[in-house]
This record gives sequence, structure tokens and C-alpha cells, in this order.
Amino acid sequence: MKDMIHYIAMLPAIAIAISIFNYAQAKMAIRLGDTTPRQWGRDTINPFAHLDLLGVLVMLIASVGWSKPIPFSPYNFKNPRTAMVQIALAGLGANILVAFLAYMGMSVVTQLGTISTGLQMVMSYIVTLSIGFGVFNMLPVPGFIGFYVLLQYLPYEWQEKLLGAQLWFFIGILVLGQFGFLGAIIRPVFAVILGIFESIVHLIL
Repeated sequence: MKDMIHYIAMLPAIAIAISIFNYAQAKMAIRLGDTTPRQWGRDTINPFAHLDLLGVLVMLIASVGWSKPIPFSPYNFKNPRTAMVQIALAGLGANILVAFLAYMGMSVVTQLGTISTGLQMVMSYIVTLSIGFGVFNMLPVPGFIGFYVLLQYLPYEWQEKLLGAQLWFFIGILVLGQFGFLGAIIRPVFAVILGIFESIVHLIL
């Protein structure tokens, strides 16, 4: 079980991971022709516009969670399928970039020997939670961007069935998380991304 200092260090990392991910998605949706995120005040870096209390609590406990979903209307896009993929990748790409910058910064100050234990802990959580939140949201689960990408590629009747079963999907994902199946999915991806980070940092430093 984590002690209090770990939970305190996680809070700014959670705020960064969630706000960057959602801000990038909102900006991409607006760029592609849907102003719904702007109308709902979601095209902002302010984490309080994006945080979901229960999602944050789950992130503190399990290191994966969720935020308020970005509102958008696929009907405002010229090509909804392509647009949804672009929006999903915008959030994921932004979080991976933030994670890399934190990883790079942590590597530099560690070599200089000027980093405090608290700051190192915060930066470490920025890396892990930014990647984890980005990858987790790619899963085809209701409320996550991966689910809405999937819907665009399914027949209308299947879309209706899946939308009607959103609660069961959500319960299923919680059960899978409880038994470690989500970790089994995310860990290999996480390891690959961290391996790439390490290779790049070694080339630079």
C-alpha cells in the first residue's frame, strides 16, 4: 500500500495526464470542424474542467482511471471515422510527449545530482500516469475515446447494441482491472514506450 507522500506526488501527475490528454483531443476536434468542446468549456488546460472525482480516486488506487469525456458530435466532421482516429491519436500523442519530456528532465537532473526525492517521485508519476492514461483510454470501453473510434467502424445496429450495453462494459472493465487483466494488456505497451524513451535519452545524453 502506498504511503501518503506517494498519493501527494500522484495528484499533480494525474492533473497533468488528464488535462493534457483532454485538451489535445478538444483542440483536434475543433480543428476538424466540431466546436462542441469549446461550447462546453473543454478546450482548456485547466484540470478542473476535465477531472472526474471517482476517476481520480481510482487512479490513486490502481494507477489507471478516467476523466470527464470530451463532448463532440461526429456529424460535424467531414469524415467521422478519420476524425475520431485523429482525435484519439492527438490525446495519446500529447501524453506520450509529456511523458517523454518528464523522462528526459528526470534523466538530466538525476545526472546532475540536483533532484530531490519528492520531485523525482512527481516526475516519475508524470511519466507512468501520462502513458498509462493515454493507453488506457484507447481501449474500446464506454466513456473512453477508443470506444467511440470503434463505433464508427460498426454497422448502425451494432452501435445501438453497444451503446445500450455501456453499463455492462464498464462493470466488465472494473472486474478485469481487479483481476489484473488490464495490467497484462497495458504493461507490454508501457515497456515498449519506456524502452524507446531510454534509447532516445541515451543517444542525446
